[in-house]
Amino acid sequence: MRKGDRRKAVIVVSSHVIRGSVGNRAAVFALESLGFPVWAVPTIVLPWHPGHGPSTRMVPPANEFLAMMRDLADSSWLGEVGAVLSGYLGQADQAGAVAMLVKAVKARNPDALYACDPVIGDTGGLYVAEATAAAIRDHLLPLADIATPNRAELSWLTGLAADDLTAATKAARAVGPATMLVTSAPVESPGRTGSLLVSANAAVLAEHRSVDRPPNGLGDLTGALLLARLLSGHSTRDALRLATASVYEILERAMSRGADELMLETDATSLATPGAEVILREHPVVELDHHLPSRPRRAIAGVDGCKAGWVAALLLPDGPLRIETFATMAELVDALPPDATIAVDMPIGLPETVGHGGRGPEALVRRHLGERQSSVFSIPSRSAVYAECAPFTTLDAWYEAHRRAKVVARNTSHPPRSISIQAFGIFSKIREIDGLLRERTGLAERLIESHPEAAFWRLAGRAMRLPKKIGGRVNPAGMEERKALLASLGIARAMLDAKPPRGAGEDDVLDACAMLMVAARHARGKAEPFPDPPARDAFGLPVAIWT
Repeated sequence: MRKGDRRKAVIVVSSHVIRGSVGNRAAVFALESLGFPVWAVPTIVLPWHPGHGPSTRMVPPANEFLAMMRDLADSSWLGEVGAVLSGYLGQADQAGAVAMLVKAVKARNPDALYACDPVIGDTGGLYVAEATAAAIRDHLLPLADIATPNRAELSWLTGLAADDLTAATKAARAVGPATMLVTSAPVESPGRTGSLLVSANAAVLAEHRSVDRPPNGLGDLTGALLLARLLSGHSTRDALRLATASVYEILERAMSRGADELMLETDATSLATPGAEVILREHPVVELDHHLPSRPRRAIAGVDGCKAGWVAALLLPDGPLRIETFATMAELVDALPPDATIAVDMPIGLPETVGHGGRGPEALVRRHLGERQSSVFSIPSRSAVYAECAPFTTLDAWYEAHRRAKVVARNTSHPPRSISIQAFGIFSKIREIDGLLRERTGLAERLIESHPEAAFWRLAGRAMRLPKKIGGRVNPAGMEERKALLASLGIARAMLDAKPPRGAGEDDVLDACAMLMVAARHARGKAEPFPDPPARDAFGLPVAIWT
């Protein structure tokens, strides 16, 4: 650092103990020792780490904690901050307050980093309330640039096993943050342990001898040191090596003295210039079936309906991913090469009569979507979809047309079933695609139907936990959950955060990107239809939702 330079400050939000070197006591000391100013925010105050025995817990009241975080977010000094590091939370409500502060920091400084250490448990299970763990998973991880879970925490957060390096790498890539450091990572050699750093194009294991019954605070220290090294301009590989070497050296020295806590004040030189040797091993990058290819063999597109007509995420073999709108589906198809694969969030293939649950595909995918299953509309018979085709000049005419279409729907369904307003609202687009597919021979083999929530379920290996909209309005937390997933699979975060094209909403763009991922899977022969094999309607069009 040149004379006169001043490092950006780091806001550290974690637990505070009166005796010991865990939580903020470990993270703040490490960061300040490496030259970073720190704003320290306690989420809970304890006499000592709970592992040393029962003690009094002082948790700030939720309203006071939120008010304090708002003070920081509104502070005239917020421009000093270059990173936020969060760790142990005292209660679930704190997650929302931390998320608010992270967004404020990033709004003031777009280059700021957010590192989330999801301190929720270990091999013995959760040691925080499940609501707190879920709040970290749902509200903080989607915002994170870096996350540092241990292996047990990674498995809980993803629902995926992390029993070996391949499984841990796959689970880490499924979480969302661009840089994942998995501590207590599995290694092949007995008596050894390591930290596995997983990014979009690399997986590196920092391996060293394991130590039985180590003092607490290693995770807090690791997260702080990794963040400090990255902020100092080190590569992720060098940051991993230096952070691991420092932690291992400090651990060894504390154990040699018989200490029950890390002795950071005594071993401060190990933070800056560690001498311990760690072995770095490259691990094969796990290519997920649903990761977006940087250069597809042929054009792929994901499409969603919008006010402008259609919004599409387009990726051609010789160009970057782009978002565009089109007035008609025919215009969109004509803008692409004749072998392009297109996935669209719109029903394709219309039955003559409908049984329980609507068309077959809707009923089949709903069972996988949990609380998101209501987003899958039941589509009625072909005659109901085509019952009212004229443009509506007044709202009264629209409602009257809806009423008449419901009569047709009830007469062609067993048991009789009506039509929701939401489903009726997309009938014109269903007819547009239906007519185009019947007009153009062969198009139905590469213009396929999908559904955003079914796509997100397939991509994440689970249903989305948060709704995308609440009461008809965009839910920021639900959008973040989906953005984080798409970013982890190869779509640039800047594109996901960009202002949508005129006539398209932010949620429309995310849905189009989800459809793009399905198109990519279909082009590779990896997509799966519901039902399998697809059914066919009276015109030979496939009736299936692909994921």
